[in-house]
Amino acid sequence: MPRPKPPAPRDGKIPPSAGPRPQVGEALVALGDREGAAEAEILLADVQWRAGHRDDADEHIDRAVALLEDVPSSPAKARVLSEVSRFHMLADRDEEAIRAGRDALALATALGLDEVRAHALDNIGSARVRSGDIAGLDDLERSVEIAQQIGSTEGIRGYNNLFVAFWLTGSLARAAESVAAGLEVADRFGGAVGIARWLAYQRVPVAYCQGRWDEALRLIEETLDEAGQFHYLSRWALETRGRIRLARSDTLRAVDDAKKGLGLAREAKDPQTLYPALSFAAFAFLSTGRHTDAELLADELLRLNAAAGPAGASTPATPVFDLAWVLAAFGRSGELAEAVERSKVPRPWTKAAGAIARGELLQAAEVYAGIGHLPNEAYTRLRAAEQLVAEGRLTEADEQLRKALSFFRSVRATRYVNEGETLLAATG
Repeated sequence: MPRPKPPAPRDGKIPPSAGPRPQVGEALVALGDREGAAEAEILLADVQWRAGHRDDADEHIDRAVALLEDVPSSPAKARVLSEVSRFHMLADRDEEAIRAGRDALALATALGLDEVRAHALDNIGSARVRSGDIAGLDDLERSVEIAQQIGSTEGIRGYNNLFVAFWLTGSLARAAESVAAGLEVADRFGGAVGIARWLAYQRVPVAYCQGRWDEALRLIEETLDEAGQFHYLSRWALETRGRIRLARSDTLRAVDDAKKGLGLAREAKDPQTLYPALSFAAFAFLSTGRHTDAELLADELLRLNAAAGPAGASTPATPVFDLAWVLAAFGRSGELAEAVERSKVPRPWTKAAGAIARGELLQAAEVYAGIGHLPNEAYTRLRAAEQLVAEGRLTEADEQLRKALSFFRSVRATRYVNEGETLLAATG
């Protein structure tokens, strides 16, 4: 649902906000440069967003839009509208992102602004894929093509968002290929482009899902050293490190990562970081006996309708995976099944979660195997074996355990190895 539009600025003043008004914007308005003032607001919005302050970023975005209300077509207006589209896309406001992006694209096409065309297509394509329109991939690929033709660093962002789109649609191999291709482009620009850091981070979820956990941990520590405590990437890094620590029986530090990550995510607010932070914290709390805390976070995710949305790229397991196991532990799988059925963006992730909710764990494991997510597959096979042992189907349980243990031993996931070996003994 669109947010209410702020009042248009009158008498040369920028619309008020809860925080201090930027003097540079006021000075530009006083000089009659409303486009310049709007661009300044967008720069300030980006600073706040990268610091994880979504509310402050939104205030700057609202002021930028208001400043351009009656401004005629111009390169500055095209650039600002494309940035507005980007911020809407990042907040899962897909309709608003597509609308602002298409306005920017029309202006950029009319004015011959190829770099803005690439930028706008990137936003439009990302929002379309997130809303379930797979044709958005064409927009993303066209964005990369234009950027390469004009030698623009926008192609790096294009590859980053291609990674996100492929990950969300369960095409993990193509997601990994997008990271590799994008990093080659970044190298041609000397690797000093800001978005290159984001693209380089995507090696972490790739390494995690492929079972290269030591490499993932090395990349995580590099990210945390470079990004600082409050950088957007730090939240994702803490989650992945927490998952590995939990699997390797480093329980206290895993929970600490979950709590720190959730704190950062609550301030950032974007669904792509908040939902997985909530879900991993719930899973970590459940795994360590904090059942009340786990169920409260699961309730929050259900209220946010997280199971029906697209959030989850750059995070190693996707929120719906955690939520499926947490709700199952409390006998509430029916609520997840209903949420998945309401999803407007059915994908392998929601298909697997729906199967878990119905107790069809072998089917869910095969979905994860099909997309190449080895940790999710192994964990689901472990839980399937547990289910089969309880049903007395020991031969089938043995088969699932051996597959799960093969992976967990390879990554030294001692928590799950111990669980699996206990079950294996029960199968004889």
